[in-house]
Amino acid sequence: TRRSLVQAYAGGEIDLPEAPYPSVTWAAAGKVGVVPLQSTEERTVNLTMIPRDPNAIVARLRNSLRDGGCAAVICNTVGRSQEIYQAIRGARLVAHDDLILFHARTPFMWRDQTERVVLDGFGKNGVRPDKAIVVATQVIEQSLDLDFDVMISDLAPIDLLLQRAGRLHRHPRSSRPTPLRIPHLFVAVDEDEEFPDFGSDAFVYEPYILLRSWAVLRNRPYIRIPEDLDALIGWVYESEDLPGLYQRLSSRIDPELATFIMAYKTFSSVSTTTSSSSTQQNVQEGTVADLQPSLQAALDGGTAVNRRRLKSLFDLRTA
Repeated sequence: TRRSLVQAYAGGEIDLPEAPYPSVTWAAAGKVGVVPLQSTEERTVNLTMIPRDPNAIVARLRNSLRDGGCAAVICNTVGRSQEIYQAIRGARLVAHDDLILFHARTPFMWRDQTERVVLDGFGKNGVRPDKAIVVATQVIEQSLDLDFDVMISDLAPIDLLLQRAGRLHRHPRSSRPTPLRIPHLFVAVDEDEEFPDFGSDAFVYEPYILLRSWAVLRNRPYIRIPEDLDALIGWVYESEDLPGLYQRLSSRIDPELATFIMAYKTFSSVSTTTSSSSTQQNVQEGTVADLQPSLQAALDGGTAVNRRRLKSLFDLRTA
């Protein structure tokens, strides 16, 4: 990705110098250079996959915060953040004032106030509560200098996961509870026999990138920051194919489903580039009608995971 961006800007093939992480690559008038940046303090973040079920997340938080501490739960959608918030609230893991919901749909008049509360409690020089939980969406990835003792995150593209993990043990503190002295990232993803089911996350992030991100992390017990970051990002975005991953994924999709997905993508492309609303309606009606036999065959004969994915696609396009 770095090479393709630089070549596009430079207008042709170039010799791309090595770029140790972190660094900035620049290109101008046919020249390319790299400026190294000051690295953050090295640390190792333990990594564990857990189920997405809200009860599993509540159980993990209860265990992690048994001696106190500050936790972040980062969700990929507002709806899920609200669901997780309600589950934690019902379990009474922390005092009401120490459970914070922070997402992009918060009305503006309250969003600034919530952001100040989060910064005051979990920022570098904040007055840190003994035990607290922040449930948030991607707003927490933005330029907020926050520091948590433990984190649970929905699976996301590797670069975003690493950015989220950067909020773990961000600043040196001697007051962290003993069970949380080592930073720990729990990644919430439902794993079936071979591949995860991304559910609604597949409409937020590209499923294949989610799959590759999961594949490079699933057997790793920890991430070394910043040492591992460049390699992990490269494996997800630059490698041609993780060993047999695409082929194994393709083998899980039955022919009927593959036909429907191909037509779905074609329809999506046509419906977003056609200016006439009447033409869009005709395309949609024709596509749905033509796909009924394949749709029904896939629903009847596909795997449970594929049936759920297919029904989500169909419902989305015909809503």
